[in-house]
Amino acid sequence: MRIYIPTYQRIDKQKTWDTLPDAIRANTVLVVSKAEEQGHRSHQRNVLVSPAQGKGMAAIRGWIQDHAMRTVHEKFAILDDDLQLQMRDSATMKITNATHRQFIHAFKWMEDSLDSFTCAAFGTRSLAYADPSSEIIGGRAMQALGFNVEMLKQSKCRFDKGVPDWFPMDDFHMTLQLLEAGHPNCISLVWRMNPGPSNSPGGCFDQRKGDRQSQAARLLHKLHPRFVKLREKKAWRGMADATMTDVTVFWKQAAKHGAQQCM
Repeated sequence: MRIYIPTYQRIDKQKTWDTLPDAIRANTVLVVSKAEEQGHRSHQRNVLVSPAQGKGMAAIRGWIQDHAMRTVHEKFAILDDDLQLQMRDSATMKITNATHRQFIHAFKWMEDSLDSFTCAAFGTRSLAYADPSSEIIGGRAMQALGFNVEMLKQSKCRFDKGVPDWFPMDDFHMTLQLLEAGHPNCISLVWRMNPGPSNSPGGCFDQRKGDRQSQAARLLHKLHPRFVKLREKKAWRGMADATMTDVTVFWKQAAKHGAQQCM
């Protein structure tokens, strides 16, 4: 399985890449701008230059999707660049950082799940923390997303469909499109991703400045009005205002709707 890690303005800090074992790195590329290519190569990282890098998350994930669907035969994954893979102990429910051997098992789970699902994802650390289940079918997928190429082509869903290049909620947009179209995802509660602080410098920080994050929330609501509710919350670090508009998403309802549409 080919793994893509889009990254921007973080040459000196590559948390996801640094934690990957060599066996996973061999099939992983950082998707970078031409200006940052040599900086990453000087750290012995595999790179793929994209003209979309720096334009925004919807643009770069859309470009990766196109690249993967042209060049990858079966499956691919897109990971954020600031993640730590973790594992939940089924007996104690304690979540700890994964070992390199556990990384191999985690990505094997993702590949196997993509035999049956269009999208498979590692759950975020906080997702359904006390749920003893090993998986969720039809829920919030973000940060570490795997795809079955042929199923994704058939779905006609895209990260950049109907949104501007800078749109930073494209992972929510993609997940909702898939669920509404009757493509439930599979999300692991055993394998978890622990992200870095929200809105850290680099990445899509520039796209969230000012009112951009609130604009994105309102657009997501417009695109998926049945399953996205707007709410106000305290703004992240680095935002211009004290509060911002965010979303509450009804993932299960979207999945149920999609299943009914396919009956």
